[in-house]
Amino acid sequence: INASRVRHLDGPETIVAQAPMQETAAHFWQMCWEQDVPTIIMLTNFDEPYGGFGELKEKSFRYLPLAESKALKFGPFTVKCVSSESP
Repeated sequence: INASRVRHLDGPETIVAQAPMQETAAHFWQMCWEQDVPTIIMLTNFDEPYGGFGELKEKSFRYLPLAESKALKFGPFTVKCVSSESP
């Protein structure tokens, strides 16, 4: 897992990470659980434009559900979307 702790002078400690691969998604969620991570903020899309005619290719493994009330299972962890916002 490519993750680092970031300490702020006047705020809470933050963990910044790249999206996990399919093989490491359960480990990613284990890290989030062990470190008591309260919020996940995704700054990129799962897919990106490719070729023409509106084709998309996968940019990141879908390691979290985007629709509220949906759930995905990664090893012993069940991940649910509580809320979602888009710009």
